[in-house]
Amino acid sequence: MERSPILRPTGAVLLIGGIVMLLSGIWASLLGFKLGAVLAIPSFLVFILAAASEISTGQSVWKAIMGSWRNIMTTLLMVILVRLFMIYLGWGSAIVTTGAGNEIVFSGSLENVLFWSNVVILAAEAVITLVLYRRRDLFMALDDGGAVRRMGIAGSKTVSECPSCSEVVEAYWQSCPYCGTSLPRVCGGCGSELDEMAATCPKCGTDVVDAGSMEKTIATFTALVQEDALPETKATRYARLAEALLKNGDVDGAVEAYRQAIKHTAFPRKRTNFMVRTARILKNAGRTEEARAMLDEAVALDPADLAGAGAMLSQMNA
Repeated sequence: MERSPILRPTGAVLLIGGIVMLLSGIWASLLGFKLGAVLAIPSFLVFILAAASEISTGQSVWKAIMGSWRNIMTTLLMVILVRLFMIYLGWGSAIVTTGAGNEIVFSGSLENVLFWSNVVILAAEAVITLVLYRRRDLFMALDDGGAVRRMGIAGSKTVSECPSCSEVVEAYWQSCPYCGTSLPRVCGGCGSELDEMAATCPKCGTDVVDAGSMEKTIATFTALVQEDALPETKATRYARLAEALLKNGDVDGAVEAYRQAIKHTAFPRKRTNFMVRTARILKNAGRTEEARAMLDEAVALDPADLAGAGAMLSQMNA
């Protein structure tokens, strides 16, 4: 797929925005003590997290990483809220009340420069959010049309349903990326189940056209996880690699990739979601004790059970 010309400038703006957020956090928390001495360290950590997330998102946009649209939008909304708060903290350096009313101040002081930098970047982030919200396709792999036309003539069905979790899956995937269940191969002509090596359907004679191999996707994400990147970016890449490995039937490889995703993320909710996915795969692979251990750890991290680990554990125990 040809890279859109808007992605690199957009990624560069987000990278700059992350750097400005970092500098603003240092100013607001550690130099200006805008939130007081008690909240200095907690607020600094929040600003650092927001800055790191924006820099990571800028890299994802720059590289047009497939499947990252949802994470990009979530991060942008979070960063915009934090930046609004940052602007509120610096308001006094730019809007001064005089006898004649409010006066806008432009000066060379660090506080004033950071305030106006945040204002400009906030406007840019708002535009970027609106543009990317309408251009989800920029982060989706597009077919050249040839494969679609071939599949319209004959071959295995492009979509099917997982017999275990009922999620929609591609018929050429070897196992379900949602639960790890092995998937049957189905003829697009008559719906009969096919042997793994069949080139034509034995019942209706329809040629079986392979909808494509996951090998290229696996190779891409394997290369990406080897690159230097922020931990959260690596966690996302490992999760994408796990999904690709599952689609290709490599359950053990997918479990290991999810374990790496769990290791790299610092967000408890994200970690427990990865744990539940891993436990579901382990359970369907017959590795119930490993699944239970994973779920116990997830429940300890997520007492509210937002990720569903407790519910799944109760199901297994029942």
